[in-house]
Amino acid sequence: MIRVLIPAFACVAALFLAMPASAGGKKSEENVVSIHIETDPTDHPEMIFKQFVAGKERSFKRVPEVVGKDIVAFHAFQSRDGEGFGVTLQLKDRARNRLAATTTASQGRWMLTQVNGRMVDAVLIDRPVNDGIWIVYKGLTGVEVARFDEELPRMGAPTTQE
Repeated sequence: MIRVLIPAFACVAALFLAMPASAGGKKSEENVVSIHIETDPTDHPEMIFKQFVAGKERSFKRVPEVVGKDIVAFHAFQSRDGEGFGVTLQLKDRARNRLAATTTASQGRWMLTQVNGRMVDAVLIDRPVNDGIWIVYKGLTGVEVARFDEELPRMGAPTTQE
C-alpha cells in the first residue's frame, strides 16, 4: 500500500510545483542577455563554448562577463543593414567596472553578445570600455526590443529610483 502511495504523492507534488510556472501566463517572457569574452581554445572544455565569429571558430568563456540583471536601461535603434535592431545597454556600476577590467585586459579578443541563447553580435575589443555602455549593433528582433521595453527604462528616461 505504501509503495503505491509514494509514486502517487510524487506525481501530485510534481504537478503542484509546476503550476506556478505556468499559471502566471499574463507576463511575457524576459530577454536573457549574456556577454562573453573570447578565451583560449585550450581552456577546460566544460568552461568554454565554440562559436563562428568573423569566419573562424572561436572559443568563449561559458560564464558571461555581463548578464541581464546588470543592465539598468537601454536604447534601441534600427541596425545599419536594415534587418532587425541594435541596442545600447547601460550597465550598473559593478558591471561597468567588470566590463572595463575585461576590455582593458582583453584587447585584440572578441566579445560575443547572446540574447535568448542565440548569438546576435560580436565585436573585436580595440580599447577599454570604461563608460558602462555596451552596444549591440545588430541581430535583435522587434519582439526582443518590445520585451526590453517591458523590462527596462529607455536610456535618458526618468526613473522612479532615487
